[in-house]
Amino acid sequence: MVKMRGVYVLQYVKKTANMWSDKDFMLSMVEMQGYKMTEYATSALKEDRDIWITAVQQDGNALQFAPDALRRDKQVVVAAAKQNSAALKFAQGSLNQDNECWKAAGLFDQEETKIYDRSERATLSLKFSLAEKSSPYATEF
Repeated sequence: MVKMRGVYVLQYVKKTANMWSDKDFMLSMVEMQGYKMTEYATSALKEDRDIWITAVQQDGNALQFAPDALRRDKQVVVAAAKQNSAALKFAQGSLNQDNECWKAAGLFDQEETKIYDRSERATLSLKFSLAEKSSPYATEF
């Protein structure tokens, strides 16, 4: 948040001010202050792909706060995974099982037909623990 003499000044700006509906302004704010600035955006911009890609490029874990539709958006999930591989646990649909998302996270860059040794199999077994119906303990290390 923009800070002046220990006070966060944007909290005093009306939520109905025109600047919150300006995409370029919001992109700049997210670049400077992070995903928390989406709280101030208009409802249309809270669902904007570009805003959230900018947010997850800075903090992949911001994916958990993105709207559900964007947590199912491959482009957004790939951007989050590139920044922080652990962000895959916030992806929805089958994206946390998607090879491209795994490659973006740096977790899977081998051929699918390769025979893996024991340590590589352990990494691949993590892939199955990220399934939507797995235990929450499976992804906590």
